[in-house]
Amino acid sequence: MKIKQRIYLLALVLVLLSPLSCKKFLKQTDTSNVAEDALFKKPEDAIQIVNALYNTFDDDASGGNIMKFSIYPIANYLSQDHLNWGGGESWNFYLFPTTDGAFDGLWKTFYKGIASANAAIPIIAKMRDENVLDQSLADRLTGEAYFLRGLFYYYLGSAFGGVPLELKTLEVGDNGLHPRNTQDEVFTSVAADMTTAAGLLPWPKDLPSTETGRATKGAALGYLGAAQLWLKKYPEAIAAYDQLIPEYHLMENYLDIHEYNHQNYK
Repeated sequence: MKIKQRIYLLALVLVLLSPLSCKKFLKQTDTSNVAEDALFKKPEDAIQIVNALYNTFDDDASGGNIMKFSIYPIANYLSQDHLNWGGGESWNFYLFPTTDGAFDGLWKTFYKGIASANAAIPIIAKMRDENVLDQSLADRLTGEAYFLRGLFYYYLGSAFGGVPLELKTLEVGDNGLHPRNTQDEVFTSVAADMTTAAGLLPWPKDLPSTETGRATKGAALGYLGAAQLWLKKYPEAIAAYDQLIPEYHLMENYLDIHEYNHQNYK
């Protein structure tokens, strides 16, 4: 009986002391009240800001993958080269509702990406001015932010036509309910962002292998040419594409582009 009493007493003591002992090794950090002057003081902070912009493609408000349920159907169903075993016929006859997950997700997700890009651009500029970032890294990250904003608007413009152009963070009191711009204005903005990006980004051959997959000058020029085609500015499109010819090459066998080990290939 005494042994049981001692065990119970020991257990009670351990329970009472456990909250006190936790204080020795638990570190509590309130991340909801971080002072502004403590943010963006390291180059890694700027890199993470831009990495988050790329993550837009995996952060789909419609509950699925943005590439699978938004960009893919728009690219394939409307061109009538894929019917998903008959399930995509509503696309061919324009019978899908505005609440369709592909379009709803595209709108919500890409505008979130646009807002993030608008916030990132001045932050990177401030970090450069404060010598947190060297000019080379600041240029590359700024170019990526402009490229991604242009990319988001490229797909919004091709899917919806004219959409509201939001090219800066909202001011206090602005409810964000702005009228839509014309489709030409959207693609003019895309061309401007891609021009800026192309002037700041490196060619793929000049990008470290550890950074493969990031936006490059070639990607920016490709979308610049595509935006000019939407605007029916054919000489400008040709000028953009001509810059790609020395840097990229066709595969000898077209089917080889689908091989896994040919990702980011020539």
